Amino acid sequence: MLPPRTVSNQVVEMVVEAADRGGVPLHELIDTLSIDPTALRLRKHRLDWEDFVVLVERLEGRVGPARLDALCAQLPSLAPSGRRLLGVFVSERLLYRFVNQLLGPTSYPMIHTTWTEEGNVGHLRLRLRDGLSGSRTVFRIFSGALAAMPLFIGHPQPSVRHQLTARGGDYWVQLPKDEGLRARLQRATQLADWDVLLETLEEDKSRFLEANEAMWRSREHVLDTKLNAAQARWSLTPRQLEVLSGLALGLSNKALMEELGCSVKTIETHVTELLRRSGSESRLSLVATFWREL
Repeated sequence: MLPPRTVSNQVVEMVVEAADRGGVPLHELIDTLSIDPTALRLRKHRLDWEDFVVLVERLEGRVGPARLDALCAQLPSLAPSGRRLLGVFVSERLLYRFVNQLLGPTSYPMIHTTWTEEGNVGHLRLRLRDGLSGSRTVFRIFSGALAAMPLFIGHPQPSVRHQLTARGGDYWVQLPKDEGLRARLQRATQLADWDVLLETLEEDKSRFLEANEAMWRSREHVLDTKLNAAQARWSLTPRQLEVLSGLALGLSNKALMEELGCSVKTIETHVTELLRRSGSESRLSLVATFWREL
């Protein structure tokens, strides 16, 4: 059985944002690849592992290894006061366990991930599954991300050592002594600017909701525009448009069946008709045509 081949939108977004911060035009990185820049920025679909490797290695070629590490280590964060408050309730150990044990396997399923702790040292072991191209560059950016992770909760960067190959990496993170929940709660009651922290969090929440609403409006506008173009060009029925919308967003036949309330056979029939009307040889080419040519 072939290994899963797609990297999650969140991991791809980290590299895209690193390119933006480094002043590297996205179109230069995806040249010759079957990737639509609009869909990539709007996080419309997961990215094939082979294309992801090319994307990261091209970015390294433009900015150099050291700067690539620094750019990928700049994780999204809250306001300083919000980070301090979050750090009261979330320990570094809990943060690392959550990211490496829960998020990792779903974000990059083609990499076998294990996280273990011994004393004050956490050990992340990554191994690329067989059948996929290796890349030392891809595995090196994990080191910067691990070091920057505690910044999200207002904690200092830890020491991170690594040993890398083209097909994996071992990372050792120096973890601080866990204070325990009681100690963190006691520290929370000693914060002199508690009211300010709560007020700041409320402001952060409002800004997040506004930004999220604007992002979804933008996504829906782009998708609706392309669906209208597809209907005009291929003379699609309303149900075929619903199936095409799901395909464009990366849904499987099973997910489409649950979303539209019909059988898998019905979905397969609609997909076959979409391929015929669009002149596409596969679902992949259909989605590529949808995002790039309509």
